[in-house]
Amino acid sequence: MDGTFIQQLSITGVSNIRDMAYDGTYFYGSNNTMTIYKMDIANETNVGTITAGCNGISGIRHISYDPTLDEGNGGFWIGGWDSLGAIKMDGGEIYSAIPAIGITSIAGSAYDPWSAGGPYLWLFDQDGSAKLHQFDIATKTLTGVTIDCTTVTGFDSGVAGGAASYHTGTTAVLLADIQQSPNLIVAYDLNPPDPPEASYTYTPFAPCIGDAVTFDASASSVPDGTISTYEWDWESDGTYDATGVTQTHTFTTGGTHSVTLRVTDNQGAKDTEKKDIFVSPNIPPVATFTHSPQQPSIGISVSFDASSSTDTDGTIVRYEWDWESDGTYDAEGENATHAYLVAGTHLVTLRVTDNKDAQDTQQKGVTVEVQDTSTYFSLFLLNKIAYASELQASIALSLSEGVSDEVCTLLDEAGDFMREAVSPSDVMRTTSALQSAIRVLEEVQSML
Repeated sequence: MDGTFIQQLSITGVSNIRDMAYDGTYFYGSNNTMTIYKMDIANETNVGTITAGCNGISGIRHISYDPTLDEGNGGFWIGGWDSLGAIKMDGGEIYSAIPAIGITSIAGSAYDPWSAGGPYLWLFDQDGSAKLHQFDIATKTLTGVTIDCTTVTGFDSGVAGGAASYHTGTTAVLLADIQQSPNLIVAYDLNPPDPPEASYTYTPFAPCIGDAVTFDASASSVPDGTISTYEWDWESDGTYDATGVTQTHTFTTGGTHSVTLRVTDNQGAKDTEKKDIFVSPNIPPVATFTHSPQQPSIGISVSFDASSSTDTDGTIVRYEWDWESDGTYDAEGENATHAYLVAGTHLVTLRVTDNKDAQDTQQKGVTVEVQDTSTYFSLFLLNKIAYASELQASIALSLSEGVSDEVCTLLDEAGDFMREAVSPSDVMRTTSALQSAIRVLEEVQSML
């Protein structure tokens, strides 16, 4: 197989053979007639002849053996310069000449069941000197794949001759004889490189609308090369939307989304993997709250608790409270407090938002009662007195020697109001005195 000359032989009664085929036992060839010689090369004998009958072919210039023809009984692909047909082992027609195959100078042919997508024939064409054309047996058309034999080392203005193929172990070889002086035999490896295998995972396994889904194709592999590109088609519509070993994508609609990964290796081979991913619609949260006391009085702080709110497929990220349900949210937090200064029923709204921006609200009426007016006003006045006292203490700490007469006068005025406030004759007078004291103290504080 290294091209070393072994011997020259001749077979009585056989001459001018144009091309040969081998069925594992005998060689077959023709001298551009419709007679095929069956030859035992080892013993240099002609075992017999086959008369071929194939409409549209008048002489056999090229021949190749195909074990799958005639329902697995075997047969031959035969033809002239520009024709190709098929016959049984006894010469009977299987396919008449296939019209318009597009080659005009076929000198040899070879059967190829090993290349991916086959089986194929390789037709060796003298047009353009020496070019092999791949022919798809299933569709009976040329694939467009060609091999230009004029580019091989040692080529010297030769033309196409015979062609052959063989398989041994894990190697499949296409042979082509270029007619020059001396003849040049070229060999091509028909074993395609092992294609890549596309494989990917994604998380989370059960995504919802709005989730960022991470896709990872690092499990893809290729036995004899490297993967050069990773492409992602989020809807398997034929448009690849992103590239990279890893990618993230957010689905905006629920239901089943078919995602395709396509990988291409450094030799141009491709593979795809497609998976159906079910995206659940986001389930909104459920807002609910309690409050205590159940029947508060005016001025009493009411505690609101939204911890019983739920979100079955996510988390609640925001709690908002609208104390009067007027559309303005006044406070935030899972827990909040509020005191009402007006009796009656106040409609409270809780709004919750989950991690996918879905929202829910609950409204409840909180009835505020006037149970003891004197108690309310006592608490109110005590709070005001405490505030005024805090102002006085703060001002005292800020005073320095040599304060202005104006400040001294204002402080005296504030003291009078405070004394009046703590010794009231009625609630209205006390309230008025406190407000006046606070006004004066705030004015003093602003001057310091």
